[in-house]
Amino acid sequence: MDLRFLTVSPGQNRGTPIRTAARSDEWYLPDSISESTIEYDAEQSRVFPVYPELEGFPCYCESETFEHFPTADSQLQRPRLRLTRSFELPGCVHYLEISYCWQYDTATANSDADSEYYIFDTLCGTRHNKAPTRILDAAVAYAAERSFKLIWIDQECIDQNSDTDKQRHISVMDEIYR
Repeated sequence: MDLRFLTVSPGQNRGTPIRTAARSDEWYLPDSISESTIEYDAEQSRVFPVYPELEGFPCYCESETFEHFPTADSQLQRPRLRLTRSFELPGCVHYLEISYCWQYDTATANSDADSEYYIFDTLCGTRHNKAPTRILDAAVAYAAERSFKLIWIDQECIDQNSDTDKQRHISVMDEIYR
């Protein structure tokens, strides 16, 4: 199965600052992040569950091809992300998988006036993120805290304009959410 994952673009582990605001009690976020811009709406979104067995579980696969998602002491920075195909991965199988309702209102999800978007390098060039920025902020923060090098998020890693790609991924969801 040829999956796509989000990785940190080489040499691009620092980017746009993420603004901070009050933390929501409904989110699990790493202890290093006491404040966040993330607002969780249980009706609209299911981001990621807390897996106690992953507490402190780092990915230290031998490959140095891909960087870990960056952490920062005082202010998180948005890294430049890249869509990476599974055949490019040198054997690392540790990734954070994320899903939420596809009918989420993406028109308003990224509408914050001071919100900067992630830029993804793709085979076709660069583009803005499709998933809400606040969900990606949470995913990157969680991946950084847990030392993951890969993130799989349905709205970014499945070609939403291709029924074939959607069907192909739906048929292997049990493998993706292992």
